[in-house]
Amino acid sequence: MGRPETDIAADEISLRRAAERELDASHTELAEQVAARDEAQLRLEEEIAQRDRVIAEGERTEAKLRDSEMALRQLFDQNLDSMMILDLETGRYTDVNDEYTRNSGYRREEIVGKRSREHRAFEHPEENIRLVDELKRFGVVRNMEATFRRKDGRTYSGLISALNLKLRGHWCCITITRDIGALNEERAFTGKASCSALSSWRLTTSGSALDNQARRLSSRLLMLLMLKVATLTKSLSVPVLLGASQKEQPSSLFQLALFYRWKK
Repeated sequence: MGRPETDIAADEISLRRAAERELDASHTELAEQVAARDEAQLRLEEEIAQRDRVIAEGERTEAKLRDSEMALRQLFDQNLDSMMILDLETGRYTDVNDEYTRNSGYRREEIVGKRSREHRAFEHPEENIRLVDELKRFGVVRNMEATFRRKDGRTYSGLISALNLKLRGHWCCITITRDIGALNEERAFTGKASCSALSSWRLTTSGSALDNQARRLSSRLLMLLMLKVATLTKSLSVPVLLGASQKEQPSSLFQLALFYRWKK
């Protein structure tokens, strides 16, 4: 005997329902996978955007650094004082500016790469030792006067300042030197001129004082003489003074003495 049609239909319904449940489960799983994929894609997009922002910020920072380095390079090259950079780790000069080459007579390639002990910049070694000692103690030196040597052997006076700092990951020493040779010559000339002017003023003052003192003494002696003569000879005639008016003519020797002093 065959199975009843109702049983067959019930089995088919059960199979269909099982298939639907399986399909729903697949749909749910697929939806979860799609949601996870969308979430992963969203995170990826956020990461890409963040990376782009970091790259853009890095490019802006790099551009600023290039601009700053270019500006510092211009300041270094166009500075009117001599500048040198010494790598303290290698002991070699890494750069000098145009003013140093102009003032010292050395070409840039003659200095860069050379050790400090191979290049004689100071005329007196003890001044170099003093600079190094102060840098070790304080890390900075300001306006130390020293005598420097040019390539042709000539020397000049200068004020050197130095500072230790990090450049591109290396400890370096930057020195700035100002030539004060012309200033010292002008100062010496001014000092000599001042001494000469002071000596002349003292001589002139001393001469004037002596002249005034002599005139005062002569006037007093004349007064005493006139008074003495007036007391002894009251009947003597009074001389006529040349260049004096009639009213100014003295009537006695005493008045003559007073007249003479007033004229002086």
